[in-house]
Amino acid sequence: MSLKNHLRKYLFGITLPQEFICIDIENFASPLKIFLKSHNSQSELIEDDEQLFLGYKPLVIGIIAVHNSTRYKYLSESSIIKLNFKDENYNSVAELELRKFKKVENESATLFLYEGLQGDYSFQSKFHFIMNNLKYRLTPNKKQNVYLHGNLYQQVVIAYSVPRVISLISISDGRFCNLFPTDLNGNFGKENYIISLRIGGKASEQVERIKKVLLAKMPVDSCSNVYSLSKNHMQELTDENNFKFKKERSVNFNFPVPDNVVSYSELKLTNSVEIGIHKLYFFKIVHTESINQSKSILAHIHRTYAEWRKRNSIHTDFVIR
Repeated sequence: MSLKNHLRKYLFGITLPQEFICIDIENFASPLKIFLKSHNSQSELIEDDEQLFLGYKPLVIGIIAVHNSTRYKYLSESSIIKLNFKDENYNSVAELELRKFKKVENESATLFLYEGLQGDYSFQSKFHFIMNNLKYRLTPNKKQNVYLHGNLYQQVVIAYSVPRVISLISISDGRFCNLFPTDLNGNFGKENYIISLRIGGKASEQVERIKKVLLAKMPVDSCSNVYSLSKNHMQELTDENNFKFKKERSVNFNFPVPDNVVSYSELKLTNSVEIGIHKLYFFKIVHTESINQSKSILAHIHRTYAEWRKRNSIHTDFVIR
């Protein structure tokens, strides 16, 4: 190990080279469990597909509740809630305090939208926590994707302690197209989907104008290519030959389908809402096609949580880009 790497490990607890570490979500052992803490000290388990990470300035978390359920009643009556993150031995390792600001209903369920108030975790020693916060504050803003002030960075770290699937969005106006990744998205019931995009980006403008997208789940071995497409959030539509697409096109929209895809869904835009620096786009799922079920699905977690897993000897196949 080089002197530089020794110093990174000693000063910051860092042994992994990237802030976001790719993983195979299908074989991710011992994930954290999320519990909704209610006022009467009872806790309810929130399954992975019942919570959505949808924004990071402010932190935006969506929680899905079936109409007339106990959870629906509690969330309807409570303006502030807490989510507790526990390890496989049910030890609490992180907590998010959230404030409700909106709810969106569909035929069978309600999505309660919350912004982050406070986040606390025990993924690092106090020394490494202080050193990493200092390092982040001293990093010039121009080197950050979005600079997260105060406690917001800790809130985002907690949100990324749950594996977030990185999908590719393919969009076309019939002549030109674009292809870009997203990890702020998820199902809202069986027939609806939500994608969050940065306000002011070319990708956001294209979605609003065309009102249809193809969302593709990608395999782990495509991680480098998927990350390399991030710049396309700020790119105009261009010729299809600039991307790697399959010969076959999507069933209903006739959109180009990314090469090496695991599955894809065709989505039709129905509504949108602005929240901080993001805009949430609500879609109806028109069609879903499975291409290669044998391949694992790409997701990523934050390095702070990944390092905690390493220190606690939790087996994880990290994929370094």
